[in-house]
Amino acid sequence: MSKVIPLSEPNFSKEDRKLLLESFDSTFISSSGKFLDKFEDKIAKMTRSECCTLTTNGTSAIHLGLKALGVKEGDEVICPSLTFIASINPILYLNASPIFMDSDEYFCMDLEKLKHFLTKHTYTNKMGTFNKITKKRISSLILVHVWGNAGKAIEIVRECKKRKIKVLEDATESLGTKIKKENLYTGTIGDVGCYSFNGNKIITAGGGGAVVSKNKNLINKIKFWSTQSKSDPFNYIHNELGFNYRLSNMQAAIGLSQLKRLRKIINQKKELRKYTEKALHSKGYKLYELPPYSDNNCWLFVMKCKSSERMKLLNKLNSNNVMARPVWGLCHKQRYTKQFQSFEIEKSEKLLKESICLPSSSGLTKAQINFYVNLL
Repeated sequence: MSKVIPLSEPNFSKEDRKLLLESFDSTFISSSGKFLDKFEDKIAKMTRSECCTLTTNGTSAIHLGLKALGVKEGDEVICPSLTFIASINPILYLNASPIFMDSDEYFCMDLEKLKHFLTKHTYTNKMGTFNKITKKRISSLILVHVWGNAGKAIEIVRECKKRKIKVLEDATESLGTKIKKENLYTGTIGDVGCYSFNGNKIITAGGGGAVVSKNKNLINKIKFWSTQSKSDPFNYIHNELGFNYRLSNMQAAIGLSQLKRLRKIINQKKELRKYTEKALHSKGYKLYELPPYSDNNCWLFVMKCKSSERMKLLNKLNSNNVMARPVWGLCHKQRYTKQFQSFEIEKSEKLLKESICLPSSSGLTKAQINFYVNLL
């Protein structure tokens, strides 16, 4: 096939174009305009959150989310190693230190290992929870819902609450995924949740992020910081350090239009996943199973393979214009993160070596799926 099959490309409609042009024609193309408020309201309503604020991307959402939760210089933040590095960098922006945890069979944080670490290697007093080795305060935990799979958020939040540890849900890949029993969306279970609207996500705004919470004060703080901390906007008085992290009205217009089609896009992804599973089965391969406790948005299709054949398959797919990709390099092994503590990371290593991310766009055709499966 001469045309490239992307890993995950956006799915645009005529309505997306219409709202984008409406924003353009209004001349409100930057950090103010009606589509910003509408997009925030729509996200809050859809996720059943109390409130929402928009940011420039998922990374800035996590950065300000952690800051709002009180992460300070010298603190420690528990996080997974198997995630995109953007989940980890905001910890370092705040001069805090990550503690890397292992993954479970669904690529999300391993609940049992987390409980073991907290029981054996931390202590809690009226000031919070502290690391027995470093003596530093563990102020927060980042739970990443990887590939759109829901992590065990209910149980993890419960464990953290006992120990005065705040939870930020990195739901940048899992917009629309729900925990079945509790009927709760990922991103709404912890203290704050963060979403991404990058071009490769389930819906896009050409970039952008969002923070949701039931705590209106936290969201107000984040909105304040994201617009340069304007204490007195008319006289340009800034009493705190601020950031230029506000989404543009033009991007919000696209995001709003896309969000209206979220359920349709998820249903398309579910059907494509089923077809991919069936096609792979005929070649002796399979996708990793989805968590049985969640209704998944099926953002990315990840195939299981032998570690000995992974690079050979990746090379063959990519040499035929199929943008298959490996799982991210583990975060605790990056050059600038090796100094930080990691705890019994084993499953993540295995998942990295035995996984290939396959093209998963919502506009993928059956012919494209058949083409790349036949290359295996």
